[in-house]
Amino acid sequence: ESPNWEAEVRKKMLSIERIASWPTNFLMEFMPKIPALAIGMAIHSLKPEQKNAFLAALSHSEKRRVDDAM
Repeated sequence: ESPNWEAEVRKKMLSIERIASWPTNFLMEFMPKIPALAIGMAIHSLKPEQKNAFLAALSHSEKRRVDDAM
């Protein structure tokens, strides 16, 4: 409705790329709670460094499940 409102909403909007830039300890808070298939689908098309940011927040077995899902 308002260009100013739209600009503010866009600044606050989360994207997968923005989340990939978060520190690993923040990602470790919620990543294990997301199903492996959902993580695999979300990070499948990301750049390798962005994928690694998400995978670093998972345990070895969870990483394997995400790899299997991709």
